[in-house]
Amino acid sequence: MAREREKIMLVGVGELGGIVLEYLCRIPNVG
Repeated sequence: MAREREKIMLVGVGELGGIVLEYLCRIPNVG
């Protein structure tokens, strides 16, 4: 159970990170 929860959390964090990276890339001031 704990491992499943960890896996779900990792996937969620990965998705969030990807969204944030894409958002930052679209802002001209950043990068």
